[in-house]
Amino acid sequence: MSIKGLIKNFPTNIYDDDYVLINKYLFETFKEEYALVKHIRKKMLAGEILNDEDLEKNIRDETNNYDTESIGVKMFMLKQLTESLSSLLTDLDEKNNKGFKGYDDLDQYYSLSFEINKVLVKILLNQE
Repeated sequence: MSIKGLIKNFPTNIYDDDYVLINKYLFETFKEEYALVKHIRKKMLAGEILNDEDLEKNIRDETNNYDTESIGVKMFMLKQLTESLSSLLTDLDEKNNKGFKGYDDLDQYYSLSFEINKVLVKILLNQE
């Protein structure tokens, strides 16, 4: 089953407007990559991922059907997602707007996008 079949656009009705706007932007700009990050985060919250080894295994399992070209594209898009999240979080920090429901999730998405990219680099290096 492809990652597209596993991931849905999770509802955001429990979050503040700031999160909803950012979430919408990220889904529109980085649909598959952002959905993957959110999917992995959901598994972490459910206790399905408990440590770094579980995280790497889950990332590998979710991306095992990617060929070399797809990995390169995903790495590029994840880097763009990471940079967007970094910029958004920096802007929120500078405005002292860190207390809304969803800020911590965005911070975790930033970290996860970076970690997923690191695993994809490992996968790519092992394919060559």
